[in-house]
Amino acid sequence: MICPTSRWCPIPFFSVFSRFSPFYSRIIDEYKADLYIKGKVKVHKRNHLIRYVPSMFRFEKHINDYLMESLSELHYTAPDIYDRKIKAVSTTFPRNRGQITDVMDYLNMNIYSSSLMSDKLLSPLDKKSSRYYHYLLDSIAGPPDCQRYKILIIPKFRGTQLVSGYMWVSDQIWTIRELYIEGVYDVIRFKVRVKMGEEGDVEFLPVQFDLNLVFKFIGNHLEMDMGAWLKYNELNFMKEPPGVNLKRSIAMT
Repeated sequence: MICPTSRWCPIPFFSVFSRFSPFYSRIIDEYKADLYIKGKVKVHKRNHLIRYVPSMFRFEKHINDYLMESLSELHYTAPDIYDRKIKAVSTTFPRNRGQITDVMDYLNMNIYSSSLMSDKLLSPLDKKSSRYYHYLLDSIAGPPDCQRYKILIIPKFRGTQLVSGYMWVSDQIWTIRELYIEGVYDVIRFKVRVKMGEEGDVEFLPVQFDLNLVFKFIGNHLEMDMGAWLKYNELNFMKEPPGVNLKRSIAMT
């Protein structure tokens, strides 16, 4: 146990986690997956200035609620290349073009990498960026032989590249089971919850995203709630050096 005498205390998080994170960020070499996205947009307030926001959806007069869903094929190649092919789209927007923001910035996420959202955010899981964060143990769950730690992420100061939130981390091999972050980038306040696969090969990959994006710009107020699910069809681990078994190495670490 990290902190046996207190439920709430600072922990030397990276003294343990930094041994694993760089390795996990590179463990997947390539994958193909089906990506299903379903979401809704609520217009709380808008005016004519919304027209001047580049690539924004065009709204119908007196209609404030919109739905959308899509099915795509996602191809990932290490270290950070994502190719998305849209197979089907259904939406109640009057035009298929336009968006509040590029939601793929939130979905193309290797949570163990040194940065998030195409280098827009300093990852709290990166050893160098950890100096900008405090980490606190909030709670411990699960049986003694399979415990999980809930660790709070607290930025040391306000900044558009920093986030707050929490993560659930497994003991022994220190994989992330769930990550929740929130912050502000440009004119969008975002909340992102990432759930990782429970077992087997997908243990190192996200299987579900929950997004909440709030856009505010000169009297305009829009909100998007979106869910995304991934089903992996092909999955390749990075090439193993001769005589090395990656999964065995992880289990023995």
